[in-house]
Amino acid sequence: GTARAGGSFVQVLFAATYCAFALLQLLVQFAGGTARAGVSARHFAATLYIGDQMRNVEIKAHLTEEDVKTVESICRSLTGNDGEKLEQVDSFFNSSHGRLKLREEGSHGELIYYERSDQTGPNLSTFNIHRIELSEVKNLCGMLSAAVGIRGVVSKRRRLFLVGQTRVHLDQVTGLGSFLELEVVLEEDQTPEMGRSIAEGLMQKLGVEQNQLIATSYIDLVVEKGQASD
Repeated sequence: GTARAGGSFVQVLFAATYCAFALLQLLVQFAGGTARAGVSARHFAATLYIGDQMRNVEIKAHLTEEDVKTVESICRSLTGNDGEKLEQVDSFFNSSHGRLKLREEGSHGELIYYERSDQTGPNLSTFNIHRIELSEVKNLCGMLSAAVGIRGVVSKRRRLFLVGQTRVHLDQVTGLGSFLELEVVLEEDQTPEMGRSIAEGLMQKLGVEQNQLIATSYIDLVVEKGQASD
């Protein structure tokens, strides 16, 4: 159904992107570049290989500054560590299926395609994620922007805690504020209902209330805020 159609769309887009990238590398080589351009193109194709689709169950909630301190303290108690600090810049592109984004994080980039309905509470998400070299992020972003158009950019500082099979994200999103994300990464034999049960249990441990939950993604909030200010 929808997931299969979305996967086909992304495969076609990835293939077209690689062809454009390979052509660019050949032009660079022709203009006086080195043989390394061809090697880079082959490596780039390998990094865009479509692997198995993964699943998680997600919860997203808006937090006050006091909430952030409380949740962070509880996460430290649950994990015995201070978590990992990350800085991420996500460029979202127009897509007829799901959401497509290119992430720049630290020393690498990631091309991510995911499908998730917009509803509050535990929500099933299916996704593909492919790591690329940081040096390729700018070129790929430009190609995707030219091919399908860019929807918007989300910049955030994230503190990541791992609680069992759940990724706990404390996010400070530029222009939006503070948020909590729970991502219960499902095993092959686990049902979405099992993931929802884990997410709801952790939500209670962290003291997150139903009225704090939000249904939309960060990019939707960024776009809405931009339209409201126009």
